[in-house]
Amino acid sequence: MGIFKNDDQKSSQFGFDEKSMAGKAVKAVRWIYAITGVLALIAGIALLFAPAKSLVFLTTVLGFTL
Repeated sequence: MGIFKNDDQKSSQFGFDEKSMAGKAVKAVRWIYAITGVLALIAGIALLFAPAKSLVFLTTVLGFTL
C-alpha cells in the first residue's frame, strides 16, 4: 500500500517504491554494522598489544567525534 495514486508505476515523477527503499535501508544498516564491527575488532587487537598508546589514541578520537 503506497501513498500515491499510481503506485503500480515505478517510474512516476513524484512517486517512489517503498519496497526498494526499505531494501536499501536494510543494506545501509548492515554496512554500518559491518564497518563498526571491523573498527571495534581493530581497536580490540590494538588494545591487546599496546594498551596505553591505544587508550590515548581512542580517547582522542572519541573526544573529537563526540
